[in-house]
Amino acid sequence: MTQITEAIWQQFHDSLANFIRKRISNEADAQDILQDVFVKIHQSVSQLKDETRLTAWVYQITRNVIHDYYRQRREWVELPDGLVDVAADVETAVSTDLTQEVAQWLRPMMAQLSPKQREAIQLVELEGMSQRKMSEQLQLSISGTKSRVQRGRKQLKEVLLACCHVEFDRQGNVLGYQERVAECDHC
Repeated sequence: MTQITEAIWQQFHDSLANFIRKRISNEADAQDILQDVFVKIHQSVSQLKDETRLTAWVYQITRNVIHDYYRQRREWVELPDGLVDVAADVETAVSTDLTQEVAQWLRPMMAQLSPKQREAIQLVELEGMSQRKMSEQLQLSISGTKSRVQRGRKQLKEVLLACCHVEFDRQGNVLGYQERVAECDHC
């Protein structure tokens, strides 16, 4: 094992083992998957371009290996037409529930934003006001309004990610989360 892979093993072994066990009920299979994850990490660590994205990269590899596991074990059975839609609805509902749970944490976390950024997030994200309307109401330029909203979103995301590791899909839905700080009051 290279030193980099060894360092990744030390940093992520326990959290990945827990992440996998939550998704794989068979302990032996979970351990096999964990080993496969680190083999893939070892094989492709040289392709990691942005070390600040290490956590996301490691968890993406883990999710891919878990998906491969389920794909290999899947028995192909013809499903009735309506059942496919039900499965998609259940997956969407679970993701929506997690997204709503994380969204509830954001309100108390907003207290850590500057007053201007808090107001921008309140108006645009929580009250659904357009940025154009907000710029008129606060007598700001459109570009100034957009900057304020973007800075508020960025700062709120930093507060959230300092508290928890959150996994999102491409649409921004929450796939899962893990607390980083045990004494966080928000999540």
